[in-house]
Amino acid sequence: MNFLAHLHIADHCNSHFMGNLLGDFVKGDPSKLYDSDITNGIKLHRFVDRITDHHPIVEECKPHFKGVARRFAPIALDMFWDHCLAKHWNDFHQESLDDFVEFAFQKVDQDVHEPLPARFMLLHQRMWRGG
Repeated sequence: MNFLAHLHIADHCNSHFMGNLLGDFVKGDPSKLYDSDITNGIKLHRFVDRITDHHPIVEECKPHFKGVARRFAPIALDMFWDHCLAKHWNDFHQESLDDFVEFAFQKVDQDVHEPLPARFMLLHQRMWRGG
């Protein structure tokens, strides 16, 4: 759920933006569905998730979520990390957050012709413009 962080990392790694967003939506071997650029973006997304989900700080935070809420701890923490990145965006980028979001939208939107999961398409329609 930390889409801003995944796009930020994709930008710095010259990785495929669409692929980095699809990591939460594509199961199994992505190379059966997508070209190597998108596949590598999905793999980068999965790598980042593995590293962050098992980072000591994340492990330390999870017990603060009690009962049923514990199941949603990783999602809530992802959203919190995106909030922190957005709040301190200028510490990491020379361009404004608004400009980066527009740039990312253009890069992702140019690949919407790919066979994309319906859940991703719903996110794509709502994430960028609030629609």
